Amino acid sequence: MNIARGLNVFLHRAGTIKDTLFSKKYLFYTNVGISISLSAVGDTLEQHYEILK
Repeated sequence: MNIARGLNVFLHRAGTIKDTLFSKKYLFYTNVGISISLSAVGDTLEQHYEILK
């Protein structure tokens, strides 16, 4: 029962955070953050691939 309650609280908070991040007020910053993160991960993977090549 405690696990179900904890999961419910977690999902509620995650939904609230999602609604905040993807609201019109923060959408630009969210997109920039996601773009930079994906670019950094892609560059890191490419560099490791080139090292192993």
